Amino acid sequence: MTTGAEVLAALRAAADTARAGEMLAYHKAPRVYLGLAVPVIETHVAEWRREGTIADRVALAGALWDSDIHEARIAAAKLLIQARIPEGEPEVWREFLRWLPGFDAWAIADHACKVAERRLVARPERLDTVEGWTRDDTDNCPDVDNADQSDRDHDTAGDRRQGDGRDFLDRRDRP
Repeated sequence: MTTGAEVLAALRAAADTARAGEMLAYHKAPRVYLGLAVPVIETHVAEWRREGTIADRVALAGALWDSDIHEARIAAAKLLIQARIPEGEPEVWREFLRWLPGFDAWAIADHACKVAERRLVARPERLDTVEGWTRDDTDNCPDVDNADQSDRDHDTAGDRRQGDGRDFLDRRDRP
């Protein structure tokens, strides 16, 4: 599996410094920008996704996120966007939860929330956790260690809901 250092080196090698300055001015979040368009990032990510297990990808995504480089954070999210994850799915959700406090730019949040979207469809009971975030006036970010008790309680060999989750949309009308 490719290491975080190798991935960051590949992203830096493709950098466009003129575009990086424009991106900093546009996004306004104080971090390093490499000036890479999303299709360039996606080309790299497609290769990296094929190389390892889900656990490897979660570890790589964590290293990329922690670099605080705009394009690396987008790559981190893209590494974990997958509709069906047969094993390691709770780790993907926990990694997403770890990222929440770092959402300071809409573009990164948009890409990262695609990870959450897939994980919510896979486990609609997580909507109860997400709903709680909308009610908390003091801290909208979850406690990563305790935010999703359902992952620890869930029988992964058992109830695997299929479909698009629309049967859970009426949950908000239930007591």
